[in-house]
Amino acid sequence: MSNLTGTVLSQNHVNLLDMNAIYETTPDVKYRGRLYEGNLYHCCNWTFNIVQDAEGNYFMVDTYWSSGDSLRIMVTDENFHEFRKIFNKNEVKEIRGHEQKYYHYDEVYRVALNSGGIRNKKLFINKNTSRNKDIVLELMDEKIQHLQSELEYAKKDKERLLNDEINIDYISI
Repeated sequence: MSNLTGTVLSQNHVNLLDMNAIYETTPDVKYRGRLYEGNLYHCCNWTFNIVQDAEGNYFMVDTYWSSGDSLRIMVTDENFHEFRKIFNKNEVKEIRGHEQKYYHYDEVYRVALNSGGIRNKKLFINKNTSRNKDIVLELMDEKIQHLQSELEYAKKDKERLLNDEINIDYISI
């Protein structure tokens, strides 16, 4: 579905577009039609790549289908400000889920891309972002505390086993 109403995009707005960016907008039935009014996220992430067609028109293409057969919204002067740039794809790197714990929450972009959608968001950080030293030190302290507790527990179990206070079948190493 395309939104073909509105005026052509002015050169001022064209100059503000970042063709390497991922954009987002608030889900709106005016772009999906009444069929999906009850579920605007059906096969739609509301995150977009921007493309230019042969006639010079600009479209926001939803990222749900990698083939590009997704929701297409013509960018016009009327709707230009409805789209917010999330990041430039050349300025970020993807991280795995378990890695996000090393960064402040607001340093990680959580973006619905492809058919994984809003439930399995992809994680990105700016390329120049480093792991937070304070967070890593805190995680190390937690690990040390956990290992110390395990060691104390193992020592107690060993002592109980030596004193025949525990059944050997209940020992798990």
